[in-house]
Amino acid sequence: MEYWSKTNSKGFKILKKIVSDDDLSTIRNNLDNFFKKIPTQRMLNVEDSIEGVGLIENLQLNKTLLVSLSNLFPNENWKFVNDFQVLKNIASLSKGGWHADCNSQYSLPNQNKNMSLKHYKFLKIGFYFQGDECKFGSSIEVIPYSYILPKWGYKILTFLLNKTIFGESLAKLISINLDESIEPGDCVLFDCRLIHRSSPVKESLVNLSSYDKNEGAFKVHIPGENKYAFYFEAGDPDSCMQFLRSNKIRVKDDAEGFFREYLTKSKHYFFNIFSKKYKEELFNKIAYLEDKDLKDIFLLKK
Repeated sequence: MEYWSKTNSKGFKILKKIVSDDDLSTIRNNLDNFFKKIPTQRMLNVEDSIEGVGLIENLQLNKTLLVSLSNLFPNENWKFVNDFQVLKNIASLSKGGWHADCNSQYSLPNQNKNMSLKHYKFLKIGFYFQGDECKFGSSIEVIPYSYILPKWGYKILTFLLNKTIFGESLAKLISINLDESIEPGDCVLFDCRLIHRSSPVKESLVNLSSYDKNEGAFKVHIPGENKYAFYFEAGDPDSCMQFLRSNKIRVKDDAEGFFREYLTKSKHYFFNIFSKKYKEELFNKIAYLEDKDLKDIFLLKK
């Protein structure tokens, strides 16, 4: 059976309330306290995400998540990509922002010659720690079935949505705002080709002057009210390696050092900081670059 067809042919799947209320409360408190030091920061990279969330091991070992991934990928053949990322108060305004997470790979056609659904099986895993009451939105908007579009179809549709005067009218016709279905502690799996954007802010409830258009985020810190999203990826082994090797090319142009930071971490890094149980259950489920690839990264200009 084809990838996605046996779970949700729309290209996304919501896993309901897979984070316990106690863990949810702890995670939100941890992140509120962490962002006190950097109140205008809109993103945490790998090491800060691990420290800020505090319960990443619980999230990755969640039985519902593991079973869902094994059901999705043929022969239960999948791995995690641990490029952990916390996003804070990222939200859409009245228009634009539509994209797919494979866009950076589309821009590297020589590296990624086959991005077809049959060849490239790769998805984003998003945890959302707030519900529809959040003034910054709670999750994402998606265009169902858009993951099946070829590259040229993706380019045309995102152009229409982002660059034309009727883009928002079109979006209202074909998009789904997952905020209406998301509760705190829900997880969403979505294909890397699925066109989406951060869910829209409730504009009447916030001060729009704090919005940074370049980063698509509100540069504010409001403990108890922030929007927090936590992301990493999963894919079949070949697709994971294609993803990692593609991001090697981005290291030299990465001013914040995000790609260098996560690409140079072996699976043993995670096994050393997490528990024995984590290693036992995920020993063959973490995708990482081999030593020869790491040497190339360290040789790139910092």
